[in-house]
Amino acid sequence: KIVTLIALLGKASSLRQCLYTVNMGNNDFINNYLLPQYYPSSSLYTPDQYAELLIHQYRGQLEVIKLTLFDK
Repeated sequence: KIVTLIALLGKASSLRQCLYTVNMGNNDFINNYLLPQYYPSSSLYTPDQYAELLIHQYRGQLEVIKLTLFDK
């Protein structure tokens, strides 16, 4: 939604010159893997497999951000 608003305002080109920090997933392993009473992740994946799954998902999310903001 924010990206759409920025694009509508014509600010996307100036965003290419900015430095960004992306903070995502800092509790995903703890909340989704180490709490089996709420999530089945630990019965479906080993710790290494779950870490790889999270990395894959984050990579996809970062790619969407990159394509949305910078590849126009």
